[in-house]
Amino acid sequence: MTAAAAAMTSLVALVRFLETRAPRTDSVQLEAARTRGAATRDTLGGLLERHALEVSSEHAVPALPETVEPQAALELPALPTPCAAGTLELLVLENESPVPGAEVLVVARKEGGIDHGCTDDLAPLLRATTDSSGLAAWVELGADRYDTLVRHPNGAELSCSVEIEPRKGRERCVVSFGSARVHGTVIDHDGEPRRDSPVRLALAPYCGATELFASARTDEFGRFEFLHLPPSSALAIDGHPDVSWLTPGHAVRVELPEGAVREVALGPAAVGSRCEGRLVGPGGAALGAEVALRWREDEHDWHATTRASSDGSFDVNLRPGTWSAYVAGREGALVVARARIGADDVRVEAHLPPGCLSVRLVDASGAAVEGAIALSDAAGVRSEHPAPGGRAFVAGLAPGTWQVEGLAFDGAETLVQATVADHGAPLELTLELPPSSR
Repeated sequence: MTAAAAAMTSLVALVRFLETRAPRTDSVQLEAARTRGAATRDTLGGLLERHALEVSSEHAVPALPETVEPQAALELPALPTPCAAGTLELLVLENESPVPGAEVLVVARKEGGIDHGCTDDLAPLLRATTDSSGLAAWVELGADRYDTLVRHPNGAELSCSVEIEPRKGRERCVVSFGSARVHGTVIDHDGEPRRDSPVRLALAPYCGATELFASARTDEFGRFEFLHLPPSSALAIDGHPDVSWLTPGHAVRVELPEGAVREVALGPAAVGSRCEGRLVGPGGAALGAEVALRWREDEHDWHATTRASSDGSFDVNLRPGTWSAYVAGREGALVVARARIGADDVRVEAHLPPGCLSVRLVDASGAAVEGAIALSDAAGVRSEHPAPGGRAFVAGLAPGTWQVEGLAFDGAETLVQATVADHGAPLELTLELPPSSR
């Protein structure tokens, strides 16, 4: 799941915790009109002037003298220069119409607080209520990622996450409610309903709109329900800390056209699919090295990781979808296979490109050493690649002599020369790392 989806899991709980805290006397307030200087007003536009959040009186401009002597030099007070010109706009819609009166809560990820522009003060939470145009806005926010929770007047909740970057100056998050609905049950390993279990819903609305999230907990019968959802491609995710959405049945994708009603079941009893296959070297050569594979779905960056055995075979359980298999290349990931995972098991062959290098990092006893490898070509161009479990695999290297450096996390290192051929099975190296000198 994306990093954003994981962060939104705890947003609702964090917001509700912060709501219980006593209000601050210097908290940000929603004002009817912005009274800043003309330079700041020009950057925001008339609409935001009516809905800007700011810290009261922090940057007030001193009053000018009422009269000035004809020849006297007038020393104008310097207008405050915003430390951060980031503006966040939140537009709330329902079936393409504005939603007034929706409550909006915002939390910044930086130390859990909101940076008040030029001050070092951090407020735990920003609040606003959308106006008749369905809009809420904040100005002079510090550069950070902001998690927002929107509560529709009918009680439905949706969340989004927005990155504020000073060079951009303005970001907008559109939260759309609709008429679709997802309901279902969560069951445990014994086939029994799991009560009070978290469930997440990741929504990828159509036409490239904002990615949204929702969360719920099951009732005493293991049931959950999400209402007022926009048309989207949704992923229902079992949020229990003891399970993984990668496990078949713990995440179910559903398509939600307008007004759709979908029922899903989450848990180990749901049907999963098995994908097995083998890695094949150039010319059909047998692969004699373990290789890490990453399976990533086309539409979203959901990915699973498995490892091929010493004979090149691999076996992984995946939820339905179109998946691509990758291995590491010097310039990035290389696709070696694609497969459509449905209700039936599938078998695939992953064909490796020429120029593959497999490296094992060991100590004097032959035990695996966690670390990385560094590769340098004849021109001295260097790249580093992780070696989890003491194993690294890099594909697509140009034929010729390479300098291979083994790097342990404790500082030990070793260096060898290796010749990569343009055909045949991957070159296999075992590098013995000396004890660290640290």
